[in-house]
Amino acid sequence: MRIEHWIYTLPLVALILAAVGVYGVISHTVSTRIREIGIRLALGAERSAPFKLVVSQGLRLAATGTGVGLVGAVMLTRYIRTLLFDVRPNDRPP
Repeated sequence: MRIEHWIYTLPLVALILAAVGVYGVISHTVSTRIREIGIRLALGAERSAPFKLVVSQGLRLAATGTGVGLVGAVMLTRYIRTLLFDVRPNDRPP
């Protein structure tokens, strides 16, 4: 298999794994809070309130992960730049 296939395949696999991980965390959060959601609905909360709660928590999780990932990528790029001689960190392979 050529290197070009790996360059496009590995990020796709990483994205799928990240999506499955986020789904798993949100699913676990909802399953542990199912009683709370039921009580909120029984006490008169709107039907969309639990949905908004879960979506806002998921978006907060995604935003935090994105921020940490971007900061880590910038720091790692600066570190790698010190190790390279006469090569830029984002040079494409020939």
